[in-house]
Amino acid sequence: GRMGMGGLLCIAAIAILPAAIAFAPCIGLRCASPLPTSQARRPPSLTRILALDAASAAAALSSTHAAAKRLILDSVALRPSEFASDLGFDSFTGVDLGTLGSVAGSVESFRGVDETKVAWVSAVELSGGVLGSRFELQAWNGPEVEVPNLVARATVRADGIDLFLDLRPRLDAGYEDDPTAEITTREGFARAANRARYDEAFFTPEARAWSKGVLGTPGAVPYPPPTDMVQGRATDRAGSVAGPLLVAARFPLTDEAVAACQAAVAETVGKYCEWMRGA
Repeated sequence: GRMGMGGLLCIAAIAILPAAIAFAPCIGLRCASPLPTSQARRPPSLTRILALDAASAAAALSSTHAAAKRLILDSVALRPSEFASDLGFDSFTGVDLGTLGSVAGSVESFRGVDETKVAWVSAVELSGGVLGSRFELQAWNGPEVEVPNLVARATVRADGIDLFLDLRPRLDAGYEDDPTAEITTREGFARAANRARYDEAFFTPEARAWSKGVLGTPGAVPYPPPTDMVQGRATDRAGSVAGPLLVAARFPLTDEAVAACQAAVAETVGKYCEWMRGA
C-alpha cells in the first residue's frame, strides 16, 4: 500500500525512469505513399492510413483519461490524500530530467474510505521532453476484495502511442505457468486455485477475446509484459506481474488506432469499476 504509492509518486516525479522508456520498442511511422487503384477501392476500414499529429492524439486521450478518472471517483468510495501535495507533486513544471528534457505534470492521490477494500488510487498526467504526453490511472485494492488491481497508461509521442492496460491479480495465480504441466507442489496447487477463481469471476473467455481484439488493431505491435515480484509471491519466485487481459503495445498515430486506444482505456476502467461496485 504505502510503499507502492510512494513508488508511483516517485515515478511521477521523475516522469518514469529511462529503463521504462526503453521497455517499449521505438517504431517510427513512415509517410504513406499514394495507394494503388486496387487498394483505394477497398473499404475505408482497411485503408485508413492518415496519420494524426501527436497533439491531436494526446488531446483525445486526455479527454478519455479525465472521463475514466471521473468514473472511478463515482464508483469507488475514496477520500483525497495529501501525499502528492506534501511532496510538491500535485502540480509541477520545469522538472529537469537531463537528456530526457523538461517535464510538467500533476498527480492526484486518493485513499479508500475503507482501506481494507481500496488502499489507494492515483491519477498522473505528464508532458514534455522525450516522454511526450502520458496519462495514467492506478488503483490498488485492499485485502478484503478479490477484484484485480488497475493500471491504465497511455503515452503519446511523435512516433506512436504506447498503451499499457492491466487488470492485475492481487495474488500469485501463476498465469505464466504451463497449464498442461502436471502440478507437483503445494505452491503450484495454490496458484492453480487462485487462477480458477480469477478466471471464473474476471478473466472470462469473453474478456480474453476482447483484449486480443485490441491487440489486433491494424498497426499495433505488442511488446513483452513486465516481470517482477508479485504481492503475496515468495521473494525467490519471479514471474509476470500482469494479468491475462494485459494490453501492452505500440499503436500508430492513425484515427483508427487512437479511437481503439480510447475505447480500450474506457473498457478497462469500466471493468474495474463494475467489479468494484459489486465487491
